[in-house]
Amino acid sequence: MTKISAFLLGSVTAGAAFAGWLWWTDAERGQAIASTPARVTDTSLLVRTATIEARLAARELLLTGSLVAREEVMVAPELPGLRYIAVPVEEGDRVEAGQVLARLDTAVLRTQLAQVEAHLERARAAILQGEAQLREATALAREADANFRRADAIKASGAVSVEQLDQRRAQAAAATARVAAAEQGTQLARADRAAAEAQRQELITRIAKAELTAPTAGIVLRRSARLGAASDGEAAFVILRDGLIELDAEVSETTLASLVPGMPVRVVVAGATTVLGSIRLVAPTVDSVARQGRVRVALAAEPSLKPGMFARGTVDLAALPALLVPESALRFEGPNSFVYRLDGEHARRVPVITGIRRGGLVEVRGAIEAGERVVLGAGAFLRDGDRVRIAEGAAQ
Repeated sequence: MTKISAFLLGSVTAGAAFAGWLWWTDAERGQAIASTPARVTDTSLLVRTATIEARLAARELLLTGSLVAREEVMVAPELPGLRYIAVPVEEGDRVEAGQVLARLDTAVLRTQLAQVEAHLERARAAILQGEAQLREATALAREADANFRRADAIKASGAVSVEQLDQRRAQAAAATARVAAAEQGTQLARADRAAAEAQRQELITRIAKAELTAPTAGIVLRRSARLGAASDGEAAFVILRDGLIELDAEVSETTLASLVPGMPVRVVVAGATTVLGSIRLVAPTVDSVARQGRVRVALAAEPSLKPGMFARGTVDLAALPALLVPESALRFEGPNSFVYRLDGEHARRVPVITGIRRGGLVEVRGAIEAGERVVLGAGAFLRDGDRVRIAEGAAQ
């Protein structure tokens, strides 16, 4: 065989082998493709669900507000213009009823009192003098009247002349006039004494008022009185009566009706311990704009409590039937809340109003019923009417 013939025979053999390999590879690929099943498209979402429960739910009402004085007592000087010469108490001091809070300078008042007392002594002396003059004038008037009567009785006998009779008549009249004058002088002296006594009593009262005392026991909240400053008639002290502090809170008009005086309240104060209290007052009116009513909660005595502090109170209300779902079932859109209720294979969006929350459950009110199922933890991907599948072992 020639070299050319051998080369041609090798080329043909190699080409046949390569063609056989290509055929076998294509056959294997086709068999593999034929053995792969067609993919099934499923657009439903896998979700977890929970059953809506109907049960008696213990309700709690949260009250928020500030601590306020139950009653503030204003202590103001009644003598404006006098200087403070002593201010023995400070803000925060506890005082008792009748305790001296401040003293005003009474030097001018005491000088006036001394003058009035001197005037009073003169009036008393004038009364004594007038009474003595009245007694003397009365005696002389009686004597003059008796002389006139005797002369008048014997005038017919001629023993007394007409001139003498007229003289005795004039003497009797003059004596009577002196009695009247003495009585008037005595009355004026007594009136002068009464006026002096009234002035004296007024000054004594004013001097007593120069000492400011606490009208009730309590704690000094504010003190504007300053040593050496002049009183201006404004409140110099503000006292927290008996140290009583309350929580002043606002609640909605729908909740106000469920609160009554005497209900216990647990109050947590910022920076202080938890204290116990009770509702003292439920306001008889509601704000027509905010639809809120005020509630006052009396608190147990606690030195750490200060007016103005922020506080939260919790009131246990009566248990009522409620529909409860896990908190993770709630979805929110702005101020509105809703749940996805299971309707066959679809999730339906249902608006709800939330109520009490406790133990991971929340009360809901809306177009839902006990026993129905709601989707838990639905993300933003779930839409109203979407098809869903319940994950195995995920139902609650």
